[in-house]
Amino acid sequence: MNCLLKFRFFLNEAAKGPLGQLKQSVVVSPPMRRFFARDPPVNASFIGIKMKGGVKMNKIETQLTWLLRTLWEDGQNLFFASMPLILDELERLLHAEPQAKELVSPYIASVIGSLSIISQCISQLDLYQPWARSYVSKMVDREDGPKKEFAVQTAGRAKVMAVLKESNVLPAARLAEPSNNRFAYPAEKRRTKAVTATLIEAEMNLDAVWAAVDRLILEKAGGLWMDAVRHVLEHNRSLQRTPEWVDEPVTGEKKPKSTDKSGEAARDLSQPPKAKKKTNRVTSQEPAETSTPTADAETRKEPALSPIRVDARSFKVFRTLFFDPNVTSHPGQVSWKEFLHAMTGTGIFAAEKLYGSVWQFQRTDGDQSRIQFHEPHPYSKIPFVVARRIGRRLNRNYGWTGDMFVLKGTE
Repeated sequence: MNCLLKFRFFLNEAAKGPLGQLKQSVVVSPPMRRFFARDPPVNASFIGIKMKGGVKMNKIETQLTWLLRTLWEDGQNLFFASMPLILDELERLLHAEPQAKELVSPYIASVIGSLSIISQCISQLDLYQPWARSYVSKMVDREDGPKKEFAVQTAGRAKVMAVLKESNVLPAARLAEPSNNRFAYPAEKRRTKAVTATLIEAEMNLDAVWAAVDRLILEKAGGLWMDAVRHVLEHNRSLQRTPEWVDEPVTGEKKPKSTDKSGEAARDLSQPPKAKKKTNRVTSQEPAETSTPTADAETRKEPALSPIRVDARSFKVFRTLFFDPNVTSHPGQVSWKEFLHAMTGTGIFAAEKLYGSVWQFQRTDGDQSRIQFHEPHPYSKIPFVVARRIGRRLNRNYGWTGDMFVLKGTE
């Protein structure tokens, strides 16, 4: 019973993060902000929000607003109705009513998805009958133990959050100001001398931002060496940077054009010319939206993966996920339906829809590892930038690169 109570307490504490994000973000999200207004602040440290007077809501808008407010207020209504029940009703409303779906921004949808995963864990604990009937009553006498343990386990994070106050991060924030296109990163364009210079400049500017954050965390918090963060930072990952432009040597001879069509299918779709160097960052996980990582045999010392034969629909999807401007002239969006087809069409993954916008892809072989992605919201199109991010995650987790995918029938 003690283990169940402890786990349930930790889940409820973990849910406070997404609930707080809903409270801060729903009222200012573009589809919902017309329903809310700011109260004149009593003091500079508090900003009040109220329902805007004179704005009429229809039935769907009223129901959606009530469900979201019940979640972020985290009061009696949520206690008596329970988080799983409220989220189930929210999920039903978003699926049944297109208007409700349009009122939820992509960011809010991702927060709801994260909260739904926590809620599902709570629901599973509530199936442990007859013990589940006494969770609340028994927690009254045993709450001190889980509270202290939770405080100990999150002490490092609390210390870092205290460091990241506005007054402390101002120097880094000034460096992060995106004026004058300081972070313009035209990775989708074919490489030229001018494009390469723009990429290098953006990477240098971003490095300066993270260097300032690193110094702040090291000086005031001693680093990010809590157990969970240590597990992430100790991975021997590679930092990619664009190499300097080198003009191709001019020769008098013309190279004959290749007539091998299948060679194009096997070309590396994932790597524009990128220089890789080892790094062990202190605070950041991913320094920039750089081009898609590729497997480096010398660095990772991983065995070469077998080619994956896919149909034309899937091949087009993977060309976008592992986009190379030297191969594909125009980046594009990917429909979620086509992405599902591509992932399951490899024969490696089975797709399962979880709560909210979360989909889980589980390997069908003996590995049994899984990876999760958020379905785009409210329209089922994956933007180009997000598609490249998915490609990088597939590379980090499974070593996938664009040249692994071969059209069926071309070999």
